[in-house]
Amino acid sequence: MALIAGKIGSQNFELIRDRIALILADEISTQAAMAPLTPELNATVYTERFVPFSHTNMPCVNVIFSRGNFEAQYTQQNLAVHQYFVDVYASAKTEGTTGGDELASKKLHRLCGIVLQILENPQYRTLAFAPPSIQHTKVVDISIQQPQNGQDATSVIMGRVTFDVHIPEKTSLLTAVNIGGWTTSVGMDDSGKGYEFSKVIV
Repeated sequence: MALIAGKIGSQNFELIRDRIALILADEISTQAAMAPLTPELNATVYTERFVPFSHTNMPCVNVIFSRGNFEAQYTQQNLAVHQYFVDVYASAKTEGTTGGDELASKKLHRLCGIVLQILENPQYRTLAFAPPSIQHTKVVDISIQQPQNGQDATSVIMGRVTFDVHIPEKTSLLTAVNIGGWTTSVGMDDSGKGYEFSKVIV
């Protein structure tokens, strides 16, 4: 028989994942509109996609929940650090004397820089959640994966922005119930050091 009566809702790490993707999609599209001659900024944002990306899908961004570390645990809440991977993909073909690998790398670096600046912008300190829900956010690092030579001599490259979010994860407490069938008796005596409670044996 199930002992938890209430419905378990979405957890903070789920809500944060979707909020990161929403913020990136909004801000990246705005940046692309302000720079129409840089199509590498016109990236589609996904969440939790593990189907391999084709170079025809690029540029693109994929937000992935990686892990949650619970640094301190209390009765009512856990202090958690949730880690997310923001994977950025770019591709390019050779243009004139400039190789596709170089062009793809530079496109990737540009887009990673945009993601970095969005996530570190003070306006998104709480990821647009009402404070004090999120304690702290931090871009941990940017790493570039091994490039690939894809279809049609297209060079494909991926970079990963690691992003940590510090947040309390609250736990529902048990509902208190009145305990029936339990009684006790105590006596109270006045002593030189104050009142003294003692169990009364009956």
